[in-house]
Amino acid sequence: MIDRDTFRKAFSGIVFDSVLLFVKFGRLELDLPDLGSRAEEMKKKEGVGKKHALFFFSWLKEKNVRNVIKVTVEDGATPSDAEKDYLPHSDSAISQSLANLDIEILDWRKIDLCPQTIVRGCSNSENP
Repeated sequence: MIDRDTFRKAFSGIVFDSVLLFVKFGRLELDLPDLGSRAEEMKKKEGVGKKHALFFFSWLKEKNVRNVIKVTVEDGATPSDAEKDYLPHSDSAISQSLANLDIEILDWRKIDLCPQTIVRGCSNSENP
């Protein structure tokens, strides 16, 4: 479990080029603050699933990353993950995470990933 503030502090000095060759994330597990009843209402609207990737992709945007040649995210892609009750990211969170980047190759490893999610998430890419 990763604490957001600790992550930001640990990597505050990193400077990226606006184009990255690749971004690869394993299982994303953030220590999220409790948002109370409002969070429950949002979950109903946005669907079931994690939203942890939003933090990391927003962080990349803050670091002025605009283009990534290849994005890989391990998101419950194996049957062993399903057996462990691993909750993958919601389609909404995936679309929002990818929306601010121009991505050449997307390898988001989620079982039953909806193609519309990819289209919505990569709508800003020059190579949809």
